[in-house]
Amino acid sequence: MDKTENYIQGAAFLSMLTEEEYTSGEISQRRVSQINSRIATLHGEGYTALDGRLLGTYAMGRAALQFKKWFVTLVGDRFQQHDIDRFGEVQIGSYTATGNYIKDLYRQFREGEITLEQMQDAYDKMSVEQQREMGAYIRGIALAGIVATLILAIDEEDETDGVILRNLKKLNKDINVISDYNRHKNYTFIPSSIGLIESIGKVLDGMSEGNTEKWETELKYDVAPFGKTRRKLESSLESTSERESEIIR
Repeated sequence: MDKTENYIQGAAFLSMLTEEEYTSGEISQRRVSQINSRIATLHGEGYTALDGRLLGTYAMGRAALQFKKWFVTLVGDRFQQHDIDRFGEVQIGSYTATGNYIKDLYRQFREGEITLEQMQDAYDKMSVEQQREMGAYIRGIALAGIVATLILAIDEEDETDGVILRNLKKLNKDINVISDYNRHKNYTFIPSSIGLIESIGKVLDGMSEGNTEKWETELKYDVAPFGKTRRKLESSLESTSERESEIIR
């Protein structure tokens, strides 16, 4: 896991270098800190003592934040108020910038108090940072629309939920993670340790009943390391062997 995370964050670090920095290999310590701070915002903060949260200093808090620190950072980044970070750069959340723009202007436009040209003028008067975040929000909406359209188009032709359709649906959930109610209900707000405790309880229950198949299955797929990955892999192999190829028909 550490090697994978190092590779992902290392690739992100290289992508943020300028051509001159990449070619010369000379990067100031301030620039390194600035890039690392941006990567932490993208991948989630709270993993080190430097950016740890107060909630994470308690056992129950650590359990609640396990595997979810990225989500707390994601929400904070989207809804961040206008601020200046320690590098002197202006920061504002994309949801905040867009919300502030449309809150009053859209109402006035709908009621005929202002024209489209006046709305454009108001946009031009916004700071570069606000325009940048509004652009990010609009691109996100456009991407979500494209993915949703592809799902609808493929879903009408593919009744078996092929590989492409399944991945598009997963991508759609990731894009709309903020508004995905089922993910919040079943994952975000439930500490991961609760699921592990429930699985261990089922194993012990199966052993006490003498139900070997029950507790071995629970131990193999829900308690053991990479159990859920093993279950998905075996299920995928079984379904592939039972149905004809989706590429060659």
